Amino acid sequence: MNALEEKAVDPADVSEELSILQQELSGETKFSRVRSCHGSILKRVKNKYEYTTPGYYQTQWMAIGMGAFGLPLGLAFALAINNFAFMSIGLPIGMPIGMAIGAAKDKKAKDEGKMLTL
Repeated sequence: MNALEEKAVDPADVSEELSILQQELSGETKFSRVRSCHGSILKRVKNKYEYTTPGYYQTQWMAIGMGAFGLPLGLAFALAINNFAFMSIGLPIGMPIGMAIGAAKDKKAKDEGKMLTL
C-alpha cells in the first residue's frame, strides 16, 4: 500500500480488493487468499496505471523467449541433425534471450517511473 501511495494511486480503484483483503485478515487468514488479493490489486494497477513490479517483464519475457525463440531454434537444430531428441536444446537458448529483452523493458519502466518499489 505504501508503494501505491507513493505513485498517487487512487484507493477507490482497488477498494473491492481491499475490502476482500480486510475480510480475510479479520477472520482465519489463509496465505493463499492474501496472495490472491495481492495479485488482484497488482493486476488492476497494471491495467489502469501501467505500473509494474520489479522483474515483471523479465518473468514474462523468459517464457516468451523459450516459446518464441527457443522452440523454433530447437526444431531447426533437431531437423539439421535429424534427431528430435535434441529439440529441447533450444529452450536454454531462448530463455536468456527472453530474459535480456525483459530486463531491458524493466529498466525502461524504471526509468519512466512506472515501477512500484516493493
